[in-house]
Amino acid sequence: MPFKPTVTQLAYANQRFPPLLPQTRLTMAELPDTSVKISCTNDQEIGLGVAFAATGTIQGTMRLAGIQTVDTFVVIDFNQQLPLYWMASVLRKGEISPNQMIQPYTGDSDEFDMKFNSSIALEHSDTGWKIPIYDSTKYEIYIGYGMGSSLVCWGYTILCSPNKNIKINAGPYIIFRLDGSEEIGNIVTPSPSDSWDISMACHYLLDFNSQGVGTLSKL
Repeated sequence: MPFKPTVTQLAYANQRFPPLLPQTRLTMAELPDTSVKISCTNDQEIGLGVAFAATGTIQGTMRLAGIQTVDTFVVIDFNQQLPLYWMASVLRKGEISPNQMIQPYTGDSDEFDMKFNSSIALEHSDTGWKIPIYDSTKYEIYIGYGMGSSLVCWGYTILCSPNKNIKINAGPYIIFRLDGSEEIGNIVTPSPSDSWDISMACHYLLDFNSQGVGTLSKL
């Protein structure tokens, strides 16, 4: 049965990693020009998800950040529809939902601070994230990447330990086939045969044949 996301799945399906309303928008000149055209035949209603990948000193996890059903032909312009953000969250143990902050991504060496409270302030520079000393029995801290325009959703997360320096570099957007059970914010492990890397500053065509097999080509 074709996957049809509900309004709940598109908004606050995973309360531990909820989307965040962006306060600062990038201009088009600051964003790498990235897009993918997706086509299919026979009205197959192909359900796709989008996550993000990164490399660094600590391995993170990919999370479902967006959902797209393809019936005929779809164009995803990442600059406008899924711009990339640095993202961080601080969850007090026992509380319902974390405090979160975002910062527009323009490059791996972006410099900014994120002050959550009097004892927890995160820093990022060309050497990466600086995680302060904090009580890990009271707090849980995640850093990573989010994407979106009207809502910014987690695409990649790393669970942090106190007093660490963590260097991560942005990789590609990941488009993959959904099985119908995933919700926004869930950890995803796309199968290599059913996932495609969309590198930033590139343009692609993803074509699904009558058997539902997808082929990615660079334009």
